[in-house]
Amino acid sequence: MNLTSIPDDNYVVSDCYYYDDELLKSCKSAGKLSLLHVNVRSLNKNYGHLTDYLETLNTTWSVIALSETWSDDQICGLYKLPNYKDVVNNRKSKRGGGVSLYINSDIGFKERNDISSREDIFESLFVEIIREKQANIIIGVIYRPPGDRLTLFQDEFNRILTQITRENKIVYLLGDYNINLLNADGHLPTGCFLDSLTSHPLVPLIKQTH
Repeated sequence: MNLTSIPDDNYVVSDCYYYDDELLKSCKSAGKLSLLHVNVRSLNKNYGHLTDYLETLNTTWSVIALSETWSDDQICGLYKLPNYKDVVNNRKSKRGGGVSLYINSDIGFKERNDISSREDIFESLFVEIIREKQANIIIGVIYRPPGDRLTLFQDEFNRILTQITRENKIVYLLGDYNINLLNADGHLPTGCFLDSLTSHPLVPLIKQTH
């Protein structure tokens, strides 16, 4: 699930399209902000697969977000991407989890360590893209493990959204929330999650499954 928020009461989000691998390979991103999220499920195991896949795409991504890196502070420095600077948040309390952001070296940014979540509920990482003549952009990656703690997630996520939206900046949130928005009408916690997004306002960009 990818989410976006634009600080304008009259903003319009254009239609989003589903891209399979072949169509994605034909896309070019010169001069545009381009974001990619991958649930990598062990960067140690799948680092080669990830780099091979990125080489097949005709896109220079602005930011690449990874969830479930399953990494730790001792080995995460081994997994660099050429022409990218990386920021990581490895799980400390137990194995698994972990999120990271790779930011294109041509892009100025600062880490937003003041925006953080309780690791026992979900994991997150935020950076702010610096722009001279336009509003800065906050980009985050989030991983919520599957389970029945959706109400706790909702409360903590809403706290972070409130903090972010007060800054009146463009926001993109990428990640794996393990929440099926198709259940919003029949599942109260999912419906509350969707209501919270629209109230800040955030708009889900991925609206199609395959």
